[in-house]
Amino acid sequence: MPARADHAPERVPDSTRRPLRVLDTPAVVLGRHLDLLDWNPLSQALLGDPGDHPPDRLTPPTRAPPRSSAS
Repeated sequence: MPARADHAPERVPDSTRRPLRVLDTPAVVLGRHLDLLDWNPLSQALLGDPGDHPPDRLTPPTRAPPRSSAS
């Protein structure tokens, strides 16, 4: 019998989210289907704000990341 597909939204655990925020290099977290789940401010500075991409080009994250105070 094939494994049951899990259709629940993927979540980034806090144990992953915390180090993502303090890394001094751009970093993203991708889901099992390459959905963008989370990112840090340096990746946003490098790649742009994921919210600015057309919806058909990006799967929205399960939460909005905090905005960087640096401009």
